[in-house]
Amino acid sequence: MAQEFISEYGLDPDEFIKRLADRFQNRFSKIERRSIEEAIFVDGGPVDYLVWISLEGYENHTFFYHDEEPNVEFVQRLLLTSPAKEEMPLFKSFLQQNYETYTDLNNTVLLEIRDTYLPQMGERPRANIGICHNPLDDRIVSGVSGIPRRQEQEIFDDMDKIVPDRTFEKFITSTVQTLQTEIEEEADRHTISGEIRDILQQDRGFTLETTKELPKGIHPQYTGEEADLWQKPASRVDYMDGAQGFLQIWIPIDEEEIALVSATAGEYDREAIVDAIREEFEVVLGTC
Repeated sequence: MAQEFISEYGLDPDEFIKRLADRFQNRFSKIERRSIEEAIFVDGGPVDYLVWISLEGYENHTFFYHDEEPNVEFVQRLLLTSPAKEEMPLFKSFLQQNYETYTDLNNTVLLEIRDTYLPQMGERPRANIGICHNPLDDRIVSGVSGIPRRQEQEIFDDMDKIVPDRTFEKFITSTVQTLQTEIEEEADRHTISGEIRDILQQDRGFTLETTKELPKGIHPQYTGEEADLWQKPASRVDYMDGAQGFLQIWIPIDEEEIALVSATAGEYDREAIVDAIREEFEVVLGTC
């Protein structure tokens, strides 16, 4: 899920998962976030790329996998498996014996949508959306499952009628795409394409303050990289009300044609200020 995008923008996988889970819940208020005791990833065995999730109190478990030809007998065995907390070490040992790759997952989210069409006969019918970060290959792993499993396809069909989109699949893909578009727009808002060092040097209001790591919230691709920080006091900028704060220009030291704009806290609309800063420099660059 979104792996190339995450790499391209240098996003923190854990932060991306959090934002994605929030986005799902914002789009559909009936989604519930389940409390997870632990999650396990295994690969290179009877069912490849499998994520096992133990829910609150180890009373319930679920799993999803990505394998076009899974071992059906092994899947059936997992379906009948529901280890209590004290049985988990034995279950983990079982997985380690059957798989080449095993790791515990530290960041996993499980979202649940209740199926209001199917009658409840024991477990309440529901669809799960699982999202996690696999540190072994630095990938975002995701999957869906229907509970109870014997009614999984019926549950997925019902989800097409429940979620605010044409289909359950479309709901998932469009939610991911919406978040990606938002992140792209956030990054573009802060970006000036062009060489502006000479412009900054000629503007007496700007001062080269320091060189330090770019903080979060400006451009994920450059977060943590060394950048020259130029600042101008808000009191010397016509469109920044009040004397507090600074207009900031960050230039990554390994970039000649990229500058990043931001503004420190003050009594103004920061997004509007960032847009104004970027547009001002784009006009100046267009006349050079």
